[in-house]
Amino acid sequence: MTVSGVINLNKRKGISSFKAVSEVRRAINVPKAGHTGTLDPEASGVLPVCIGNSTKISDYLMKTEKEYQVKMYLGIGTDTYDLEGSVIYTQNINDIESLAVEKAIMSFVGESLQIPPIYSAIKINGRKLYEYARKGESVEIQPRKIEIYYINDIKQYLSEYCNYEVLAVEFTVGCSKGTYIRSLCRDIGEILGCQGVMVDLIRNATGGFRIENSLTIEDIVKSFEAGELRNILIAPEKLLDLDIIELDETQTDSYLNGRKVILEGYDNKEYLVKSYSGDTIGIGIISNDGSLKSRKRL
Repeated sequence: MTVSGVINLNKRKGISSFKAVSEVRRAINVPKAGHTGTLDPEASGVLPVCIGNSTKISDYLMKTEKEYQVKMYLGIGTDTYDLEGSVIYTQNINDIESLAVEKAIMSFVGESLQIPPIYSAIKINGRKLYEYARKGESVEIQPRKIEIYYINDIKQYLSEYCNYEVLAVEFTVGCSKGTYIRSLCRDIGEILGCQGVMVDLIRNATGGFRIENSLTIEDIVKSFEAGELRNILIAPEKLLDLDIIELDETQTDSYLNGRKVILEGYDNKEYLVKSYSGDTIGIGIISNDGSLKSRKRL
């Protein structure tokens, strides 16, 4: 049986996204799997895992909106912008007013330029940023355009970390692909003049994948052992916001063998391509001359 589809994994805290995918791959005994959008090891929540030929649609799934549940501390700063790093700054938070905190947080709603953390996997000159950081090497990090769609459910309360008095802040944020929540926490702290670090991060959603419908690795193992793997695999057509082209038998044979397929009455855009038997076989684009060209074979 060819296994293909996407599993809505709830990644547990403490493992990398790469390791989480490896666990899924071993659990269901498939040779190929990949994730759509990295979650830091200390973050948990939704991590869609593409299986088999569905790894080819990962680029489409990564472009979608994300939602996170965030917990941060104001009053301390670390070199990694989270609690994995070393504390390099402390500040008395007694004079920080709750209204000022909320105003600072809400000021980030909309488009802005964000500088990613140096402890991240972004590559510059062929090397990951954290490789520069670990060797104490400086590197210029260019800001990237991001968008915060909304921030809500803001809560504030006093707490303590390593004998430092801190202000704990929790909120929910909806944002674009490429947004670093660790950088957002740091930037909020900088506006308030007291530094800030991310304490906990849960991804509630990415695109149509929601945490309330996600599966733990234990759930996935149980489904596989019960012979119910197909019940947890989500088909590409349910995930991609593309119109569908249905081919007849001759057109299907031509498409699969790289021969030209001319179609009438279709706009010049991408489509999900289905065979005459109803199987999803690819993503194609209609050219100006009406020919269907393959973008992805599924």
